[in-house]
Amino acid sequence: MASNRKIIALVVTMLQPACWCYTAIQPPVQPIKSAKITNAFDFINTTAFGTDVLWRGTSLTQQQPGWSSNNTVRWTRRQLQNFLSLNMYSNGSDTSVTQGPTTANGPLGNTTTINYLMIESKFGTSYTLNSSGKQKTTISINRSGYYWPGGKAWAWYGSECANSSENQLSAIGSIESLQGTEISIDWRQFKLLYNIADSSSQTTTTGSSDSTTFTGNYGKNWGNFLQLTTPLRSINAFYDYQFEFGDWQNTGQYAQANILYTINNRTTAILKLYSFTGSGNYDSSSGAVGTIRFKYQSPIVR
Repeated sequence: MASNRKIIALVVTMLQPACWCYTAIQPPVQPIKSAKITNAFDFINTTAFGTDVLWRGTSLTQQQPGWSSNNTVRWTRRQLQNFLSLNMYSNGSDTSVTQGPTTANGPLGNTTTINYLMIESKFGTSYTLNSSGKQKTTISINRSGYYWPGGKAWAWYGSECANSSENQLSAIGSIESLQGTEISIDWRQFKLLYNIADSSSQTTTTGSSDSTTFTGNYGKNWGNFLQLTTPLRSINAFYDYQFEFGDWQNTGQYAQANILYTINNRTTAILKLYSFTGSGNYDSSSGAVGTIRFKYQSPIVR
């Protein structure tokens, strides 16, 4: 009897491992956390020095060396970005509309402007529809303003006789600021920009000399501006190229090719080849401009 019990116990012991049930143990499930919405702030400065300062296809320095400084503060929240820009350009006297004051003969009523600096301000917002890499599309709208601090408009009030005490070059007043609304679409790195000027007319001055009455326009001749910029394409590890095309109402049209050489992460040398076809009183021109550009971007603050 005892031997039977031992046999039964031995059989049960041998069968027990075959009856075990194995259950896979999964790692603990982490709770799902919702993405935290953060505000990001940064600042970008781009300063350039060149043999000329091209802006909208025209020379701001009368084809002389000059500089520019572009400064932008950005506030980004998800796909929405608000920005404030303050850009400064060296700006030579604008003698393209009428004869300048330094010539010996000044026809009665001719006007000109004398200024050395142009300031451009922009305040607006942009929204990115698709933020994945180079396929993103961004729509932007802003208000833009243009100012010429210390700039003056001048007019001839006297006769044309050289060395005559009757020659009178008089200051009419300060150059009035101009404003506009700018809309741009950035699609796959192609950028289409349209700036709508609030006013495209110049201020008018009237006067008389030797019983002759004259009327002359002065100030900046402004108009709507349309521009297309192509993506920056790589030639090799150091060289890139890009094209610009623009149409500026009351001024002219231009085409420009930019060849960029990357010196380091913050420094770029640029060769600009341009052709400008003037309209109205603006002369056509073409040529090459060399520029060296320095870029600084602050750390992102969240």
